[in-house]
Amino acid sequence: MDTKNLTYQDIDKLEENLSNPEVQNLTYYNEYIIRLLCQALRNNRWLADEIASSDMRARLALGEATEANKLVDKNQKDIKFLLGIKTNYKDKQKGYGGINV
Repeated sequence: MDTKNLTYQDIDKLEENLSNPEVQNLTYYNEYIIRLLCQALRNNRWLADEIASSDMRARLALGEATEANKLVDKNQKDIKFLLGIKTNYKDKQKGYGGINV
């Protein structure tokens, strides 16, 4: 049984069936429970690995975005310098000769 695609209704039905005394008296009941438990543990381990991998990719992407943002800011300052546009501490633009534009 593949437990990855079970719906909540399927899980509720499975719980109901496994709680049935007639099912509990079957010879393969314990083996079935062990297999379900192991498969659930594998699925949880897989999900934990996927979350960790996603977290790592998000951190790498944030670092790349931060570096790109710094590069864009530097390029904007370089372009303003090449155009002769100066900015003072209030970030007002001044043209050539200190004339306010």
